[in-house]
Amino acid sequence: MIYVADGPSNISIFSVVKNNGVKTFTVYNKGSQKEFAQNDRLLQSGRIHGYSPTNFEETSDTGMWLKMHVCTICDQITEQREIALNRKVRNRDNTFTTMKKRLKKRLKSLN
Repeated sequence: MIYVADGPSNISIFSVVKNNGVKTFTVYNKGSQKEFAQNDRLLQSGRIHGYSPTNFEETSDTGMWLKMHVCTICDQITEQREIALNRKVRNRDNTFTTMKKRLKKRLKSLN
């Protein structure tokens, strides 16, 4: 998850969501030295992962940051799902192998 906010008014939520693995990002009005400084303090204090001007176009800093982190999150989800699927397949294979060995053993004991 990515939490995008407009700065200091969201300070209390930043710590909560960031501590739960959420990426935090703030935007500010381009040219506002005050907002820029506030966001920089949030970054320096570790409350946010990044910030840039309020411009969500694909080629803007904000757009590129969001796209990069959405892709990273998607890659992580895909990797986690593949690992879970491989575990299930291995467990089924192990179960099948165990059952096959037991059946062979049982058949030998009947002969």
